[in-house]
Amino acid sequence: MAELTTALAREFLQAYPTPAAVAGLTERQWQRWARAHRLSEARTQELWAVLQRPQLPVPAHVVRAKARLMEATRQCSGEGTREWSISLRNSPGEPSGWESQPANG
Repeated sequence: MAELTTALAREFLQAYPTPAAVAGLTERQWQRWARAHRLSEARTQELWAVLQRPQLPVPAHVVRAKARLMEATRQCSGEGTREWSISLRNSPGEPSGWESQPANG
């Protein structure tokens, strides 16, 4: 499981807010985004592998609702006043592949 910092996850979700946006991400675009966010080569490759995992189809109305919820949560969070981590997951129980949880420590 690859954990991302709050700021990095927020910036990624702003750029690629839906499963379709992530699916349309090319390796070249990912490399450019990762370089702009100063990810190491190893981290870039690790996260690219996670992003390439297949996702279960999600109905469009669910994607829209989750995208709105994510945006509202981002706006209400005071842009990082609380520490959160986002974990990329690829499990059958998580169709969108995303789960947020409080950071430890």
